[in-house]
Order: sequence, then structure tokens, then C-alpha cells
Amino acid sequence: MLVIGHRGSTVDRPENTMPSFARALEAGADGFEFDVQLSADGAPVVIHDETVDRTTDGSGSVAGLEAAGLRRLDAGSWFDPVFAGLRLPLLDELLAEFSDRCTLNLELKTEQADLALVERCLAAVNRHEALETVVFSSFSWDCLQLLRERSSAARVGVLYVPDKEEGAFEAAATLGAATLHPHVSAVDKKLMARCRKAGLDIWTWNANDEAEVRRLRDLGVAAVFSDDPAAAVAALTN
Repeated sequence: MLVIGHRGSTVDRPENTMPSFARALEAGADGFEFDVQLSADGAPVVIHDETVDRTTDGSGSVAGLEAAGLRRLDAGSWFDPVFAGLRLPLLDELLAEFSDRCTLNLELKTEQADLALVERCLAAVNRHEALETVVFSSFSWDCLQLLRERSSAARVGVLYVPDKEEGAFEAAATLGAATLHPHVSAVDKKLMARCRKAGLDIWTWNANDEAEVRRLRDLGVAAVFSDDPAAAVAALTN
């Protein structure tokens, strides 16, 4: 079973930053997950929230700020002063550092069919020849459909919340997805049996308890996203 750091290793590093991603790999994770949105001038930027308020010293919407302004923000002090001066990564920067080292789960962070986001993320992944190491996921299945129309080779994972399970299976079939990405609370023997029948693997979020990690392994889950990848790795090896 793969261990994927959720936004890196967020228990001990500021989420969605280069040190967080590096720490996940140092802890033994097989890769990490991260979120991408577009700046006002169309640059793919790695950040989770629609606004910069929670994880930087700035304020305002990501979509309302140009990349140069976003890059001036402090993305580390909110977590701990020792990380003061960290910058929001650009997708190209992340791919240049990590695309040939591990599995990367790129979440297209949108609730709509955002063609510009799809095209710019796909272009960056292609520039870095990273189609084999990147899995694109999103709660916006329309966005994943746009991606599939532009790349038959892209690896696609369907994110969903528990009450959207039926639609998620339908979307996975339509998209030719290899993985479903449900919350851990939805993963049980019944779901696993249905996935095996459909030829789908489960990548589940967020497994932050060691006993939960072992339960998921025993069920046959293919990958877990964890805020504490070191603990998840330990749960599988101890």
C-alpha cells in the first residue's frame, strides 16, 4: 500500500510548501498530494484555500492576485516562526524538483469545469515529462472530463464525498479512471468488493490513525493520504 503525504507532511511543516513535500519523502512516503489553482494572470500556484488568508500573511482570493504578488507572501510564519519566508510554490517549481522522484497527486482545486486550469496544469506536466508519475484528481468531475478530452494518457482519480458514491463510479467508468478517492469513513468490505469488480483501486483520505492505516491495508486499499506520513509508514512496518 502506498503512503501519500496529504499536502506534504502537515503535522510538522506548513502545508503545500516545498519543505512539507520534502519532509514527506524523508519520512518514507511514496509521494505526496497537493492542490493547484490559477493566479489572476493564469499561473498554476500550489495552495488549497480559495483565499490566501489562512496559510499566508496576506489576504484576498488566489484568483484575484497575480503570481508575482502571491510569491511575495510569507507562507510559513502562520505555522511556526521558524518557517518565516517560505513562498507559495508554482507548479513548475514543484515538478522540476519532484516529478522524477515520487508519485504526485495533483488536485485540480475547483468546483467547476475550469478549462484554463486543466490546460495549464496539463501543459506543465507535459513539459516536465511527468504523465507517468502524476495522478490528476478533483471533486469537479466536469474538470476531469476536460482533462480526459485533452489527454488519453493522463492518470485520473475521482474524488468524492460519501453521498456521491454512485455518481463517482459512473464518472470513473466514463473517464477511464484507475482510482477512486473516497474519505476513509466510506471504505469498507462492500466498497472494496465493488471496486474489485469494476477494476478500480482505492486511494483514500485522510488516514491519520495508525490502527486505521492497518485496517485499510488489510482491506486491500492501494494508497492512503495522511497528514502524518511518518506515522502511516510506521504503522505499516511495525
